[in-house]
Amino acid sequence: MTPSSSFPLSVIAALFLFAATPTLAFTFPLISSPTSTRCGTARSSGGGGGMDAYAAALAASSKSPPPPQTTPSPPQLKLDPSETALVLIEYQNEFASPNGKLYSAVQACIEHTNMLHNSYNLMTSMRNAGCHIMHVPIIFDEGHAQIGATSGILKGIQDGKTFERNSAGAQFYETMQPAQGDMIVSGKLGLCGFFSTNLDFLLRQQQIKNVVLGGFLTNCCIESTMRTAYECGYEVYTVKDCTAATSVEAHEMVYEHSFPMFSTVVDSEEMRKAVV
Repeated sequence: MTPSSSFPLSVIAALFLFAATPTLAFTFPLISSPTSTRCGTARSSGGGGGMDAYAAALAASSKSPPPPQTTPSPPQLKLDPSETALVLIEYQNEFASPNGKLYSAVQACIEHTNMLHNSYNLMTSMRNAGCHIMHVPIIFDEGHAQIGATSGILKGIQDGKTFERNSAGAQFYETMQPAQGDMIVSGKLGLCGFFSTNLDFLLRQQQIKNVVLGGFLTNCCIESTMRTAYECGYEVYTVKDCTAATSVEAHEMVYEHSFPMFSTVVDSEEMRKAVV
C-alpha cells in the first residue's frame, strides 16, 4: 500500500506522531477530564467550578437586604380612673403667681416645662375621667411657730414668712382651684406630702392604687412624696411637664437619675390618654 493509494499523507503523519509520542495520549484527558487534579486539588465533577461560584455570589448580592430590626413599642399606659388619684402639691400663689414671694425662683422652670398650663389641662381631664383629685397645700400659722429648723428650706420659709395662713401667697393659684368633689389634704408642714398629713388615709379610704404627682418643687416636695408613696406600695407616676424646681438643671437631673427608681415618669399627654 502506497501513501497515495489509500490514506492522505497528513493522516499517516498524524498516526506516526501519536505512536511515537505515548505521553500525548494522556495529555488530552488531563486537560479535559472533569475529575482530574491540579496542584493536588480535585476539580468539581460539573466542571467550570469558578464560574458556578461567581454566579452564586452574584445572585446572593442581588437579593434585597433584610428589613431593619425594629423594637416593638411598649404597650400604651392604661389606668383605672376609679383607682387613680392626681395629687397636686403646693399649687399656691407663693410659687405660681408672679406676685408670689418664690415665683422668681421657679419662673424659669415653669416656663421651661409650661407646667401651669399642662397642670390645668391634666387636672381637668382627669377630673372629667372620674379620677380623684387631691390638693396638698402647705400652710403655717403666723410666725411659723411649727418650724423648729435652724437651716435648710424650712428655715428659709420661716425667715421669708411665706405660706402664712390667710395670706394671698398661701391661697391656691387661680387656675388650680379645687372643684366640687375634689379633696383638700390637711396638715402639710414639711416636705413630704404624707408626713404630718391625712393623705395616706384619704388614698386608702378611696381604695387608690395609682398616685399621680404634679406640683412644686420637683427635687423637694415632689421627690419626698414620690419616695414615700412608693414605699407605701402605691404605683407612682411623676408628670415631668407638670412639675418645676428652682432650676431647670435640678429638674432635669432628678428625672434622669433618681425618679425612675421610684416612679414611672410620664408627660401630661400620656397621662391624659391613660385614664380615658
